[in-house]
Amino acid sequence: MRTAILFKLLLLLVAIPAQGAVVVYRHSQSSQYIGQGHSAYVSGTGFTVLDSQSLTGFNIVAYNFHGQRFFTTSSFEEGLRDYSVTGPYGRPYTALVGSVVTNKPNQFEDRIEFSIGANTALAITPTNTVNLPRVINFIGRGIVVPTGEAGVAAIGRGVASYSRTETRLANSLAETPGDSLARYRALLVSRGYQEINE
Repeated sequence: MRTAILFKLLLLLVAIPAQGAVVVYRHSQSSQYIGQGHSAYVSGTGFTVLDSQSLTGFNIVAYNFHGQRFFTTSSFEEGLRDYSVTGPYGRPYTALVGSVVTNKPNQFEDRIEFSIGANTALAITPTNTVNLPRVINFIGRGIVVPTGEAGVAAIGRGVASYSRTETRLANSLAETPGDSLARYRALLVSRGYQEINE
């Protein structure tokens, strides 16, 4: 009887999806927006927070454009496909390719993204490492057509760097990617940033 209970408990534990530790990247990006008779450059900084096992998570980016402080959030995995490629001397790289066409109530969007970085061992906790890029370079292109308005083209690029400090903090707090996102969101709101839905 006792063996049957232990076996059932073991099956239950195996059936529960395991959550990986959190990995945090700090990133900066700049974009040029062309359309509706204007051209503007906008830069932003923020974080990408990922579950180390599923590579799902969130992006949060803050902007200060002509004194207006705002931020956006998005799911990291939306429309992304990941590939492993081998570089010089057999070094493994991770490449991410995304393409999304969305028709939201307030706008139509058609965008593509490409990211790449060389994998290395990242110490995400004092006892746990994962093989992911330390630095990821990314580019993006897209068209946004707000409902009832002319379209705007976006041309952007950026770099994301592994943040050992932020990663260790998130894991010491036993955060999920959603918890980290909520913490960063609260911090930006406390500093006077307004959240804008994309």
